[in-house]
Amino acid sequence: MSRKVLGLDIRLDRVSAVLVKSSLRESRIAACLTVPIPETAPDPAGAWRAALEAVAGKMDLAGADCAVSMPAVFFSTRTLRVPFVNAKKIRMVLPFEMEPSLPFQADDLAIDFSLLPGASRPDETEVLAVAVEKARLAAVLDALAGIAIDPERVTLSGLWSAAWIGRNAAPEDALLCLDVSQTFGALFLVASNAVRLIRSFPLPTDPPARARAVQSHVRTTLGAIGEIEGLPQEPSEGILTGDGWEGMDIDALSSSLKLALSPADLRASLNVHIEDDLLPAWDAACMDGALALALAEIEGVECLNFHRGQFPGKKIVSRYRSPLIRTGALAAVVLLLMFASVIIQSYLQQRRLAELAQ
Repeated sequence: MSRKVLGLDIRLDRVSAVLVKSSLRESRIAACLTVPIPETAPDPAGAWRAALEAVAGKMDLAGADCAVSMPAVFFSTRTLRVPFVNAKKIRMVLPFEMEPSLPFQADDLAIDFSLLPGASRPDETEVLAVAVEKARLAAVLDALAGIAIDPERVTLSGLWSAAWIGRNAAPEDALLCLDVSQTFGALFLVASNAVRLIRSFPLPTDPPARARAVQSHVRTTLGAIGEIEGLPQEPSEGILTGDGWEGMDIDALSSSLKLALSPADLRASLNVHIEDDLLPAWDAACMDGALALALAEIEGVECLNFHRGQFPGKKIVSRYRSPLIRTGALAAVVLLLMFASVIIQSYLQQRRLAELAQ
């Protein structure tokens, strides 16, 4: 059965969209687009609405499911150990565990978590907990509602690029995924094929200053890894995603960090096909994040999700309303004919019996 999934990577300076059509044989990129957002835009939510309307105007989104990412700098993350293994109990205690270290009330936050492997005790669970203000989440959902989209999942930018990179790495490898945009960056430590640590931070728009800021944050993170219990040894390789690397001296940054840095290309590494006429428009730096979201939704891989879409049965009924009506009408006609056949047969039998009795 074929399916259409739209990946939307929403950033402060752009919105990237990738539409993927999947079947039993393959997944193929059917459309892709990046809409820039002006630096002078006074209202980010309004700018997002305009960008999303441009996406809807250039792509056939009828019947498409949607997975969305928001700027990672909006999210706060913590790695916690809780004395539970039950997911419901973990979800209940996370607001109280996170509230003391955040400048927000727990009631103002949407919180989700992912389980991390390798807890030191059998009755203990290590979780990666992530929180975002409900007001920021509502701004994105309102912008999506303007083009009649209720997303299946909403997560933070860069996460699924790092997750796909981790899934394709050897279990013993430790990687540092660096997702850098024009105005913010995020670090993802990947080990044992899972994202174990997330840090996000604002960045200056000037490329040399941005390079120095990235260098500082990476050094701080690498220095902290060895001090945090349960994290692997310092990674020796860094994978670059995002479009904020333009104008930065990657070789100099790699030498200063003693970390082998290389750009990612998820379309090539995951062997995703693309229509020939779209190749000139494809930009891995801008579009890998949206592609990773679409593929995660197609594969049904669960991770951090801050919005559970409407009940799946309701979406199915809405999407296939006309075929279901036609099928129901045909079924009603068949049942009516069967009922009429039974009545006619009964009448003929009664008539035959009356003739025999006479």
